Amino acid sequence: MFTFPVAHFGADASFSVDHSALFVKSDSEHLDFDSGFGTPTNADVGTLAMWFKRASVGGSNLRLFTHGSGGVVQIQAYFTSANKLVVGNGSEVTTTQTFTSTSDWQHLVVRVDTSQGTAADRVRLYLNGSQITGFDAASYPSQNGNVFTSTGWRIASWSGSTTHTFDGRMAEVIYCDGQSLAPTAFAEDKGGTWTPIDPTSNTFGSNGFYLNFASSGSDLGDDASGNSNDFTNNNAATQSTDTPTS
Repeated sequence: MFTFPVAHFGADASFSVDHSALFVKSDSEHLDFDSGFGTPTNADVGTLAMWFKRASVGGSNLRLFTHGSGGVVQIQAYFTSANKLVVGNGSEVTTTQTFTSTSDWQHLVVRVDTSQGTAADRVRLYLNGSQITGFDAASYPSQNGNVFTSTGWRIASWSGSTTHTFDGRMAEVIYCDGQSLAPTAFAEDKGGTWTPIDPTSNTFGSNGFYLNFASSGSDLGDDASGNSNDFTNNNAATQSTDTPTS
């Protein structure tokens, strides 16, 4: 699998990512919208994209995101103690690839469309523009199974507990409700480097959100999609200027 090098310097980028969110696991810092949104545009189809940079490796259950209520999860992404990525819930995939860098920004796209006849096309993962195809284990949702509902969301945490949290930075956290989107909807190959692009031309749908972390403090989780799906900042996650284009 070929993976584009990741953007480290922003001088040549036409789109600048100015802020990220720093989550400290020991403080259980995370963002939540536990009450959930309304009826989704399409419960079978959605795309979640984010840039992440780990601050530590080796810990278990380090959540990037969770969609669900309490311990009942619709879909989630987390790192295992072996630094492998798991996406799903029950029906889930575990990557063969490990994620051990604490210096690189990496771009993850989780593309869901359960209407697909081929099971492996119902949940597709992309890292820095390239599809991940190597899995230690893989099972997929049933055809036309509902993945996205009106239940809540958490960024950097599990919905059932605040002990399973992320340690590191995230930027450009985006969910497009009802859209099955390729990585090129969020980033591009710029001279051989995978680089963020302005995502605001995408359709976000009823329950979509765009967290660009342009505000700080209690407003860190403000939604820039136009949907006003603002997240609550728990335990004082902080704004950072370390970004994929800085």
